[in-house]
Amino acid sequence: QELRGHYTHNKLIVSTALSYVDEGNQRSSAFSADEGSYLMCVPVARNGLAPLFNQFASSNPRIAALAAVLDPINGLPCTNADGSVNSLSPLATGGTRQSLPYFALLEDFGNNTTRSALVDIGYDISERLHIDAGARYVSEDRSSAYRAISPPATLLLNLRPLLSVGDTGGQTFKDSSKDDDVLVRVNARYEWRDQHYAYASYSQGRRSVVVDINSTVDANGQAIITNAIIPAERMENFELGLKGQTPALRYSAALYYQRYQAFQVGFLDGAGIFRVANAGDTNNAGAELSAQWQLNDTFGLFSHVNIFDHTLDNNASNGVFGGNTLENSSENTATLGFTINHTVNEKQLSLNVYGHYRSEFATDPVRQPIDPVSGLSLVQSGFTVFNSSLALTRPNDWSVSLWINNLTDKQYLSDISDVGANLGMPTYQAAEPRTWGISVTLER
Repeated sequence: QELRGHYTHNKLIVSTALSYVDEGNQRSSAFSADEGSYLMCVPVARNGLAPLFNQFASSNPRIAALAAVLDPINGLPCTNADGSVNSLSPLATGGTRQSLPYFALLEDFGNNTTRSALVDIGYDISERLHIDAGARYVSEDRSSAYRAISPPATLLLNLRPLLSVGDTGGQTFKDSSKDDDVLVRVNARYEWRDQHYAYASYSQGRRSVVVDINSTVDANGQAIITNAIIPAERMENFELGLKGQTPALRYSAALYYQRYQAFQVGFLDGAGIFRVANAGDTNNAGAELSAQWQLNDTFGLFSHVNIFDHTLDNNASNGVFGGNTLENSSENTATLGFTINHTVNEKQLSLNVYGHYRSEFATDPVRQPIDPVSGLSLVQSGFTVFNSSLALTRPNDWSVSLWINNLTDKQYLSDISDVGANLGMPTYQAAEPRTWGISVTLER
């Protein structure tokens, strides 16, 4: 629920708001597999199991056979040439079972209540100078609950579960947190010339407290329940900039500086459990420039450049996260393109071509450049993609357009999932190849 108020009088503008949000949610994650195929095909499981079987190979012929199958050089692969999948289940059971079904279930519950109040005041000090300032009070109640079904695996001698997730024995574990904060912002805008502005701003933001509950297993396969209250992430943003336009040119330029306290990161740990952690404090600066230049009635240029310090501060207080890049962020991005517009027999012909560059980025929150299990890269190197469109339009009548994305058929990754990486199988999502289409529009 939200209530808003707005008041203006001469040079004064006042905005107010009261809001209340109550949210409840539940998420269930089910896991199902054949034990023998999982232990055969998942690198983390296979690499950990092979030394264990080798250790007892001399005392049991069946274990010796399993160790031989799992041998990284002379053993069987996960899949055969015909696409069939190998499994340890028939060998481990003497042929009596072709598969050993395994099932696990993880459930998360959450209840969040947020109350906030906002006041924002703007005032025209003169015809060219405007300032505004505001404050928001936020109060949050957050609670989490967790339970897991993770039985011991037959092929692990019923000593531990197939996944490194501890069984909660039917119990639901809960934790909660209460937190409040005040966030402010101040902005000043000065029109130093008609349609040309300079501005300075300061603002604060936050990411809510996280109530994190998980279960793992110890060396003996016993469940361990872990609770953690991750403090709210707080951010301060300082920005100086220019914006303006003339009949031929539109431009904007900005310098900004961001200061984070208790920067939050989410990641899967070595046991395959998703966690949220406090990565410490960091300070990041950047610069941004955009311009659109119409050289004449036919030809125009446009560009955008962003330079950003995208790493966490490399100091001891940030622990293992110090010096790592921010998730999915790039140090440099740039766009450069042109437009051509020409009138032919009352029809408008338009051509738009631009290229977009992005420097390398990592999607693994722990920022490992190479996955330690698979040896595969978790970083997408820099790339440039070109897009274009050509349109013929008769105003207020019809238009036909041809568009082509990824003009040069550049091969690159749009995402690298760290979910599979924690099992030694990173998931790579390829970006779209060259893609084109034709659009026809009629106005009647």
